[in-house]
Amino acid sequence: MILCQLLTSCAAARSTVLPEPASVESQVLRPGDLLRIQVWREPEYSGDFLIGVDGRLVHPLYRAVPAEGLSVSEVRGEVEEFLSGYLAGAQIIVEALYPVSVAGEVRQPAVYRMERGATVAEAVAMAGGPTVLAKLDEVVLVRGGAQYTLRLGEEVVTFGQLPVLSGDQIVLSRQSTFNLWRDVIGPVSTLAALILSAIRIGESTDR
Repeated sequence: MILCQLLTSCAAARSTVLPEPASVESQVLRPGDLLRIQVWREPEYSGDFLIGVDGRLVHPLYRAVPAEGLSVSEVRGEVEEFLSGYLAGAQIIVEALYPVSVAGEVRQPAVYRMERGATVAEAVAMAGGPTVLAKLDEVVLVRGGAQYTLRLGEEVVTFGQLPVLSGDQIVLSRQSTFNLWRDVIGPVSTLAALILSAIRIGESTDR
């Protein structure tokens, strides 16, 4: 009974319905994201800056800039306003890099920094691609506490176009290595042959 309840709850937690793709502009930043700020001809103001637990950039200069809960375009406006007190007419590019975990049957499992708009397929490619044992018709995406099963064989276009979000976890399942002949029929046949041989030896001895 308990086992049935566990199986039911696990099945309910995972969905084969793909999550709705979020538009690039609707995505907001959160702690753990990385902001890449490029100020033309001003390397001391440029670099990759982490958003800390307080929602601000972890950097002595940019710590006054809020980021959590804002879109990239909104943070760009905050950076421009901040830098106006130091630079006149600065040309600024601001981009976000999201932490995405890729695990399971990939060649280089790790947490990667992915640019906005990068897809699940690109995240798998960044992790070195699938191993020979990867089950590509069962790629698990964990997002926002929910699990989704991406079936590459049926949804190759969607899989390739589905953008990653900050904090996504992608897990490639492992193919079953079970072989009916090797794991069941072969051993049973061998055991039956050994038993038959033992019977014949016993009969010979009795004679």
